[in-house]
Amino acid sequence: MLKAAQIVLNLNAPRMSHDCILEDAVFPLWAPFADETSPMNPADLFREDTDTVQLARGDFLFHEGDKRDCMYVLLEGEMDILLGKYVVETAKEGALIGEMALIDDSPRAASAVAKSACRLAQIDQRVFDFVVQQHPPLRGM
Repeated sequence: MLKAAQIVLNLNAPRMSHDCILEDAVFPLWAPFADETSPMNPADLFREDTDTVQLARGDFLFHEGDKRDCMYVLLEGEMDILLGKYVVETAKEGALIGEMALIDDSPRAASAVAKSACRLAQIDQRVFDFVVQQHPPLRGM
């Protein structure tokens, strides 16, 4: 059985120094299929790419505050998403990491570190636009 989580952000609420917006959190990609419950694994779209980012356990993909210009699809391995020194999410194969880079210009809101050896596809705006055009179920995302 599938479980879904809903995140509600009240952007007008007073913010404490430890509050943050999880712009670089990891979100699974769900696309409507015939039965409307089948998850689409974005890793399947990029698995054959040869120009991928390889990280060893403990390597950082990016740090909180870095300039952002692309997102990533986790093809293999697991990555921890950190706010400060706290793990807020562990990304698994197929996860989109840092997707807000394609939405706005603000710095990374979190850090991403390889929990195990990882292989990732780097997706810039041009590639993202192409994928959305070629895979209509993504257009409604």
